[in-house]
Amino acid sequence: MHNSKLYTVLIFLLAASCCVQHSNAEPPASVSKSSAAPKSYLSGEYFWGKWYMGATLKLFSNGKFKESTYSDAINPQTGAAGSNIYGYYGVKDGHLILSPKYSTPGQGAKPKYANKRTKWSGSAMRLLPVRWGSRLYLLYRNEQELDFCNAINLGDEPRPAGQRRDGSSFFLRVDDEKKAVTGLPQIPQQWSSYLLPTPVVGKVISVGKGSTAIVNVGKTDKIKVGMIFTDNKLGSEENTFKVIALQNHQATIKNEITWRANIKVGEEVSTRRNSK
Repeated sequence: MHNSKLYTVLIFLLAASCCVQHSNAEPPASVSKSSAAPKSYLSGEYFWGKWYMGATLKLFSNGKFKESTYSDAINPQTGAAGSNIYGYYGVKDGHLILSPKYSTPGQGAKPKYANKRTKWSGSAMRLLPVRWGSRLYLLYRNEQELDFCNAINLGDEPRPAGQRRDGSSFFLRVDDEKKAVTGLPQIPQQWSSYLLPTPVVGKVISVGKGSTAIVNVGKTDKIKVGMIFTDNKLGSEENTFKVIALQNHQATIKNEITWRANIKVGEEVSTRRNSK
C-alpha cells in the first residue's frame, strides 16, 4: 500500500514536470525570446517609405516581428532589393525593443538565396511609440525624435488624412494615415520643447564660409540647435539649413546640401514650408 502511494506521487511529479517543460518550450533554434514582454496594443503593421527606400514592420500578437526593407539598390550576389529581419519584440521603459535573430534576402532574391538565413550579429533596436490622436508612430530612439519635431515644424507631419503612405521616414501604423489629428503628439518633454507654437521667419544678415550663414532670430524666438529652416524655393531647388550655433537674437545655420550655392544676405528662411 505504501509503495502504491509512493508510485502514484512519483507519476504525478513526473507529469507535472513534463507540463512545465512543455509550457516553457522555446521557439525554433533560429530565434529566442526577448527579455521584455510584448504589448498587444503595439501589434499590427507599420510602414515608412521615402524616395526609393522604405520598410514594413509587422508586430505579431505572439511577440514575434518581421521587418521587410526595400530600396532601389540591388545586391549583385543575391539579386535582392532589401532584406527580411526576424525576431522577438517587447516593451521596456516605454520603448519598443526589437531583438533580431536572423535575416533573409528580400524581394527579388535569386531562388538559391531566397531562404538563406544569416544570424543577426548586431544589437537590439529601440523605438519610441508616439501617440498623436488615433495615430501611432514608432521613432528610432536617439535618432528620429528631433527629425520628427522638425517634420512637424516644417508641416510635413501630420501627413494629411488620406495621403499616400510613402513620403515619410517615420514608421506609422498602416491605415493611421487616414486618421486626422489635432494638437500635438505625446512625446517626452525633452523633445516637446522643440515643437514651435508658430512658425519662425528669419532674415540672413551675414554669410560665412562652408555653406554657413547667420540669421536674425535666436534663443528668444524659441530656436534651438538642431532645428531646420527652409528657404522655400520650389521643388528640388529648395535648400534646408540646420541650426548649428545660437545667441539670444541670432542663429548660425548651415546648408544641408553643401554643394549648393550659398544663401544671400537679405533672403528669408522659415521653420515652415510655404506650401504647408
